[in-house]
Amino acid sequence: MAPELIDVPADELRGFTQQRIELAIDTDAAAATTADDPEAQAWQYTQVAHLLMEMGRLSEATLEFQRALYTYPDYALAAIGLAKLKMAAGSYDEAIDAFRVLFEKKPTPDVAMHLGDLHAYETALLALL
Repeated sequence: MAPELIDVPADELRGFTQQRIELAIDTDAAAATTADDPEAQAWQYTQVAHLLMEMGRLSEATLEFQRALYTYPDYALAAIGLAKLKMAAGSYDEAIDAFRVLFEKKPTPDVAMHLGDLHAYETALLALL
């Protein structure tokens, strides 16, 4: 028997995401994140940034990704998040540059996929001109 689908209003879902953000910020991963573990702190900031992105709060997400990179400069997940924000903002040249730098440091399938998508988009735009 198939599970019953529940109709949840969008406002309620946004409220749930807001609660997740507040919980992540308030707890600050207290037990797992210490001043002695900058990578864990960067992970926490990056998680908050992703939640903010889900809510469309892009400027706040940018600040959290930057906070993560300030705490742990080589944290790839935060750098990828910033590159995705550039892509979402329509700053395709900046996004391509950011993903290219990431790919040169550590070529991962995720980074290669985004870089390929951006190049395909750029090629399609040029074909329209």
